[in-house]
Amino acid sequence: MADVEARQAYETARKKLIEALNKKRAADKALIQIETQIYHFEGSYLAETAQHNGGNIITGFDGYLKNQGGARRRLETTDSDRIFSFSSKTALESLDASANADDSGDDAASAAASIPKVGRPKKRRYMQAGDEDDDTQADTRIGRPSKRARTGTAGVDE
Repeated sequence: MADVEARQAYETARKKLIEALNKKRAADKALIQIETQIYHFEGSYLAETAQHNGGNIITGFDGYLKNQGGARRRLETTDSDRIFSFSSKTALESLDASANADDSGDDAASAAASIPKVGRPKKRRYMQAGDEDDDTQADTRIGRPSKRARTGTAGVDE
């Protein structure tokens, strides 16, 4: 009798575990889709607002008040501008999983989503691991150039 009851308890626990795992996979797929949508919406917002001098919520709206020249406009967006997409701890894994799912199908997304990852996301490198020829390639950094040193004495009380 004890074996039959233990076997039934095992089977019910096993069924509950399978149902819970299926729910988790569905929730992981939904999370991947939502984080990918946020990434794309934020990218389109940053691209649209970079086309005019008005500004956006990230860079500020000083362009509406000032008449800035075209030389100060920055049209490309960097990862540091994406504060909404990368606010989630799993955002980078979701983007990688959705890219893998686009390449090979939905199985890669569910496999990547079911593996828990712990720790901070790795920062993206300027150059790939295979590109170690620093002498042959120019500096590939994207973004704002370094500031120039102050040369004048305007505004300094003597």
